[in-house]
Amino acid sequence: GITVALFRQQSTGSYSPKEIIGQKAELVIPIPANDCGQIALIYKGSRIVRSARTKDGSPIAGGPVTIDEVYGDTAIVSKI
Repeated sequence: GITVALFRQQSTGSYSPKEIIGQKAELVIPIPANDCGQIALIYKGSRIVRSARTKDGSPIAGGPVTIDEVYGDTAIVSKI
């Protein structure tokens, strides 16, 4: 019984990068104009950290953001 519970818990940690589109994240490194920062979020019990930038190159100093798109290891975000 315990082994089954551990495997179920482990399997919920995997995700497709596209699954985090629409999720809220916290900006942990500010995004300068036309550059990358970093976001973090908890999804399916795992902490995910990704590079982040805005679609139009505008800066974001901090706070919560929404993940709009994902390209490789970079999330395209917008300020909430």
